[in-house]
Order: sequence, then structure tokens, then C-alpha cells
Amino acid sequence: MRFIVDVRIECADRLEMAPVPIGVIDRSTDTDPASGLGLLLQEAEDLTQRLQTVVVAEHARQFVDAASKRRYCRAPLGNKDTKQVVYRTVFGVARLNSPRLYSRCSECGMLADSRPTFSPLAQALPERTHPLWTWLQCRYASVQPHVISPRPDLPQGRVPGRQEPAGRAGEREMALPRRPRVRLCVQRRASAS
Repeated sequence: MRFIVDVRIECADRLEMAPVPIGVIDRSTDTDPASGLGLLLQEAEDLTQRLQTVVVAEHARQFVDAASKRRYCRAPLGNKDTKQVVYRTVFGVARLNSPRLYSRCSECGMLADSRPTFSPLAQALPERTHPLWTWLQCRYASVQPHVISPRPDLPQGRVPGRQEPAGRAGEREMALPRRPRVRLCVQRRASAS
């Protein structure tokens, strides 16, 4: 048995495109169902990553097409060059074509940007990271124990608050500096009676 996964993209500005192949899953019909039905974890991960790459690339292409035309006269802006932008998502890395466009419109002479050239995709994605990926990184970094996270003020492998064995005299010199104690002095004002 063979499963073929394709994606069809429908856009308002062009006719129906040919299906984009995402993946093929082969299964033998003589295997025991007790060994597992459905997708394996690696297959699901590969399919999701390929699907995300196709969706992100098409979304970026549509955005660049819309941004590369002057708003009022709808004339296309000149293309200086094209570079690739790396965009990080939860499902992997997508490499997107990011054209650099001339700001001055050849039809009406108006400027689309304050600089002579600009890249609309680079301006739209300043961090080059999907917000969900950033959130997941922050979420799971915040629950890491402090022992795992690197700290520049600690020697490698040193845990704050833990006593070192007596036989390690050389490491005693590397102890953390003590924090100065801060005292709060509060003066009460005499109330004017």
C-alpha cells in the first residue's frame, strides 16, 4: 500500500498550480497491525517539515509579489538582486528568496521607501523566527534547572550553594564573591501638628 501526500495551492492571481509533492509513505499489507497502525513519529515529522516549508515559501512569495508593486500606480519596482533569508520555525528551517528592490518607481517616480533599495521580506521579518518557535524556546528555557543553563559567573560544573569536598583545596579560591549587604534606612518624619 502506498500513500502519496501532495499539496495544491490556490491563489487568486494565478490559475491552479500543479500539486507539490510532500512525501510518499509505503506500507506492506502483510505486516501485523499490532506493530502499529498509522504514521511513525519520524514520518510525521518529515511530512510536517516539508509542508511547513511549502506553506512558508508560498506565503513569502505572495507577500513579496504584493510588496514589489507601487501602492498607487501598481507598477512593479525594479529588482536589484535576490538573497536568501533563513526563517526558523517549529518544524525546521526554511530558506526564502528575498529580493532587494529599487525604491524609485519607474512609472511615477515616487519613492516606496526612504532608502535607495530595500528588501520587503527582510523588513517584515526582522527576527527571522516564527513567533511560536520563540515562545517555545523561552518556555522551555525557563523551566530548565539553573545547573544546566550556563552561567558566566560560575566555573564549569560548579553548583551554587553546594559544599565542595575537603580534598579540593585549589577550588576554594574560585568561590563566588559575596554580595554586599544592603541596609535600608527608613526615617520617619515627624508629623506637623
